[in-house]
Amino acid sequence: MYKKILAAALILLLAAAAGALLLWHWQSGSQAQAEPSDGEEETEDGDVYYNGAWYVENSNLETILLIGIDKFEDDLDQYGYINSQQADFLLLLIFDRESGDCTALQINRDIMTEITVLGVTGDQAGTVTAQLALAHTYGSGGSDSCVNTVKAVSNLLYGVDVDHYAAVTMDAVPIINDLAGGVTLTVMDDLTLYDEALVEGEEITLTGDQALTYVRARFYIADGTNLHRMER
Repeated sequence: MYKKILAAALILLLAAAAGALLLWHWQSGSQAQAEPSDGEEETEDGDVYYNGAWYVENSNLETILLIGIDKFEDDLDQYGYINSQQADFLLLLIFDRESGDCTALQINRDIMTEITVLGVTGDQAGTVTAQLALAHTYGSGGSDSCVNTVKAVSNLLYGVDVDHYAAVTMDAVPIINDLAGGVTLTVMDDLTLYDEALVEGEEITLTGDQALTYVRARFYIADGTNLHRMER
């Protein structure tokens, strides 16, 4: 009798173990289906799985790409299908129409990414991996170049919609700065070579052309990289 009870208990134990194993396999399969093994995956509805979580697109957002051209207005060359104007400053403003919040995403002009090459007729003639700033050099230097820059930024950000754009030359920096009443800050670098008032560590309110000098200068300073200039 004892042996029969022991055998029955052993059979029940094996059955329970088999059931647990099947349940584990089923849960693992379900989890693998719900959580892609890839670092990132997108559904047809636009939902994105990234780093262990699903994200749903916010339909309340509206975006504006601000483009700063590395030219003064008098130096613009708007002709032909190629120009010499680069998009040195790129800032994506993201407005949430529901909450009223605004987020600014500054983008490094030196990022290597896929940009569209425009041919002599203005149509797409292919793509090339190049510095993001160069997307603006394809086209007449007008709206077609801006649209090409918008497309490059959208591609860089995995197809995010860019609803509007505004492009300005360097002449606009002093004007916008003064319209805002000047920008008060602590000078990050020794820029006295360019302006005696720009002493490192001093607090100053930038006015007029001084604002352009502060964000533009990059030669003969300790850190002349574009990342540091972006920080300024």
